[in-house]
Amino acid sequence: MTTELVVIALLTVAGMGLRVWQPSHMAAEHFDEGVYASNLYCPLSGNAYPFRHLYAPPLLPALLEWSLVLSGGDASAVMWANVLAGCLLVPSLWWVGRSWFGPLAGMTAAGLATINAIHIQYSRAALTDGLLCLWMLWGVYWAWRAIATGRPRAIMLAGIFASLAWWTKYNGWLTLAISGAGTAAWLLAPRFLPSRFVGHKDGFAKHLRCVAKPACVRWGFVAVIAFVGWVPVLVSLQNVGGYAAVSANHAKYFVGLAGWPGSFAHQAANLLHYHHGLSLLAILLVAVAMGFLATARTVSVESAPGDSGRRQLAGWMLAAWFLALFVAVPLYSPYARLTLPWVVSVWLVAGAGVASFSRVRSARVVSSKGVSPSVPATRWTVAILLLVAAALTQGIANARNHITADRRGLQVIAGQMLDRISTGTGSVRRDETVVITVVAEPGLFFHLAAMAQRRGTYKDNILVLPSADYGVASAPAVQNVRLLLVTGPHAPPFAEQPAEVRDHLSRIGEWAYKPSDLVLLDEHGPRALKERETLPAQPVRLYRVTR
Repeated sequence: MTTELVVIALLTVAGMGLRVWQPSHMAAEHFDEGVYASNLYCPLSGNAYPFRHLYAPPLLPALLEWSLVLSGGDASAVMWANVLAGCLLVPSLWWVGRSWFGPLAGMTAAGLATINAIHIQYSRAALTDGLLCLWMLWGVYWAWRAIATGRPRAIMLAGIFASLAWWTKYNGWLTLAISGAGTAAWLLAPRFLPSRFVGHKDGFAKHLRCVAKPACVRWGFVAVIAFVGWVPVLVSLQNVGGYAAVSANHAKYFVGLAGWPGSFAHQAANLLHYHHGLSLLAILLVAVAMGFLATARTVSVESAPGDSGRRQLAGWMLAAWFLALFVAVPLYSPYARLTLPWVVSVWLVAGAGVASFSRVRSARVVSSKGVSPSVPATRWTVAILLLVAAALTQGIANARNHITADRRGLQVIAGQMLDRISTGTGSVRRDETVVITVVAEPGLFFHLAAMAQRRGTYKDNILVLPSADYGVASAPAVQNVRLLLVTGPHAPPFAEQPAEVRDHLSRIGEWAYKPSDLVLLDEHGPRALKERETLPAQPVRLYRVTR
């Protein structure tokens, strides 16, 4: 156990290093990041970016808001909630894998998570998916404990973590679906595998009487606690169109069975983008390291969970997790980040497979030699060195594959834009208020608003507002108020606006913006990344509203 803890400590530190490397390169840039991060700067729209409720429940935006408050408005603070969640996932996977299938399974899952490129990428982004993975893992784990033991603490924690997943992303209810489907499969499997009840003519009926009723009751309590925790979100939605509005928005991204093959192929390409070259080598190094420990009595036999019923329940829950998301994820638009919860299940499946192989191998050695194998110290040393090599290899891969590339493009432009407004020609007067309306570019809005509140002699004279259109161009002139308008890649094209709008806008600045790989992959897919160097820069423009 002591050496195992050394391995996990090493993996946790390596996972942290890979996720926090070059922290200055992390900045909100993705459209959704801007939506989630902007609560603090939207007092005129209910302290939330307009229509924020359509994008995500309130938990992550609230965490980002408090991060900003506690940091004094430092825009980089919004990145650290997911960085922390990503780092915590590594030891969490070890604990869950170990509890389910034994120490070797836990170390394998943690090792794969440590060097996983896609998880590293989204741990460095202010999006919902990284945090969802952490809550979902613990939600399913505690549901397993709740079903297996019936202990009130386990039931309560299972419901709380499922509720946290639901508060983080609208599909967080899948945490309940996974544990429920896994429990149902565990209960019904004897119906199709009667050999498990040899000697009991009414084995299946007996199984249902003894096991099914308490299992269903326990899961029911978990579901009730999770739903009660979710009710405040459901109630809050009644003020903004109800959950029907959320469902209608999500329907735009649902491709259905007809679009499943194409979405599946696209997601496969996304995963191949992250898992090739040096990243693939890092995975192989982890596999070899675990292979050095796979004949270990102390790893795979003596410390493995003793209750086969609990292990089977864990196996069915994991199977439900893997298969359900394998089918469900391609039913939606192929955003790479949607694969993250499924990838977590893959790590656990790999850990279960290695542990199963080790148990079979150890049993053969015992039957042939009459003794249980143990792990020589040299094998632990080689395994640790291989894991270190895997982390270093992934670190190099991160740099080459732009995983830790600079994402401050919009932040830099926001700073230059405020310099132009505050200190350039026609700078802000003491008796003047400057209203900057940012059209359909929440990332840019976030950085402009954050900077405007932290810098400049006349910061109190600058007001930054979000908007979905060019409506400010029709606003009447107000004495001592200067109206400015900002457009970016997501704004409706200027040329398509009516003449009465275009005639009232005078361009006073333009900046070239090149999105990071994270944004390009989400919006265009892997092909765009191959052409990143030749893709034209996207213009960000600043206009003055004239009369």
